[in-house]
Amino acid sequence: MSQVSLAWVMAKEPVAAPIVGTTKLENLMDVIKSVEVKLDEEEIKYLEEIYTSKPIIGH
Repeated sequence: MSQVSLAWVMAKEPVAAPIVGTTKLENLMDVIKSVEVKLDEEEIKYLEEIYTSKPIIGH
């Protein structure tokens, strides 16, 4: 799941590099594999249908 979510973030403009954090090597390896996941327009549209943006509050 993390691979798909990171692939979606990286497909959005103007994201240059998402910031991720982990304390386990196996999780880091999973994150690294996300650069191999390429979402097509239909997949991005499907993911965005269930996404609800939240207003930015504060700074």
